[in-house]
Amino acid sequence: MLAPLWQYATAGRDFVASATTAHLTTLYEEADYVLFAVIRASSNPSSPDYFNYAGYTSFATDADMLSYIETARTHSLYSFNVDVTASDRLTLATLGSGNESLVLLFRQIR
Repeated sequence: MLAPLWQYATAGRDFVASATTAHLTTLYEEADYVLFAVIRASSNPSSPDYFNYAGYTSFATDADMLSYIETARTHSLYSFNVDVTASDRLTLATLGSGNESLVLLFRQIR
């Protein structure tokens, strides 16, 4: 089911531009999200492609969250014209293969 997510890394900018929103439904809510980063992340901390995407379930300060967002944007394969603030709700989708993961980061649509 998640294998088509690899298209975000392989199909190019036109594909990504056509698929920048996600609708998520949980037991507790439904919400729409907009994509702001697509990252091919290594799980090896010594790799230049390392990105600790799962190490944060919350942030101690707004500065910590903004730093995470900026790091994600730096690692992103594509640039997105999406503003993200410390008060935004974020979510991510991941797909892994060996030491590499594809990470899609979204913020909830305001």
